[in-house]
Amino acid sequence: MRHISLPTLTAAEAMDLCIESVRDRDLKRRLGVARRHLEVAETEYLRLGRKAKLYQMPESHRIGRSLTHLEMDELYNGTFVRSARTRSAYGKLKKACTNDICPLCGQRTVHQLDHYLPISRHALFGITASNLVPACSDCNKIKLAYVATTAAEQTLHPYFDDVEGERWLFAKVTQNPGSLLFFARPSVAFGKTIRERIKVHFETFSLATLYSSHAGAEISDIKHHLIRLSTRRGATARIRAYLQDQADSRGNAHVNSWQAATYEALAASTWFCGGGFISF
Repeated sequence: MRHISLPTLTAAEAMDLCIESVRDRDLKRRLGVARRHLEVAETEYLRLGRKAKLYQMPESHRIGRSLTHLEMDELYNGTFVRSARTRSAYGKLKKACTNDICPLCGQRTVHQLDHYLPISRHALFGITASNLVPACSDCNKIKLAYVATTAAEQTLHPYFDDVEGERWLFAKVTQNPGSLLFFARPSVAFGKTIRERIKVHFETFSLATLYSSHAGAEISDIKHHLIRLSTRRGATARIRAYLQDQADSRGNAHVNSWQAATYEALAASTWFCGGGFISF
């Protein structure tokens, strides 16, 4: 999971843009009434988000007497995502992550925004920027309307959780046929709850399967180079040094990237370095 900066766009500002975009006078009026509800709710969202307690947020299926969750859903999909006045704000939220890489999986390209608290159960946060996380289509579909009921069940939130300072992603090589098995093993430095959340996030988004697939493609790409190294004196040591150098380089960029875990596991495998790469 990649940490990204909390958006500066407020819920009130997002609502103002939406109000400017709609023509229906009655809807404009009701959106204006709902605006204050969104401001108050946003303050509570930020408070709970910073304490990693968003699971405590009460569900909201309507916004006061002004809007239903279905109307808020339409406001998001029909106005915030599409309107000329709001498109810039929507695009800025999508572009918040480095190189358009999804912060939830750290691999695929961002295509949309995911409601961390689903709009179907939390209408108050339908256009609240801190609840809108840039995501790839697959991660957005996988998560759907998932809502945690305890602190440990929460998936990681890219705006509030930063788990990039300590290593937690690892892999190991399996033989005959060769493959990589990825797993989350966070250290005690994270604390009990965040360790559980890392594991929940890893399992919820099926990252082991995703990373194993991409690792296989990565090994295929470097196999020709490994074969060349295997023809030289001290081949095993040369191959291990090459793989470890790759691991160090990838880990320096992102300590918990699947690439860093891949190369570290390969370098640690005597079987792989001794010619096992042929079976991949």
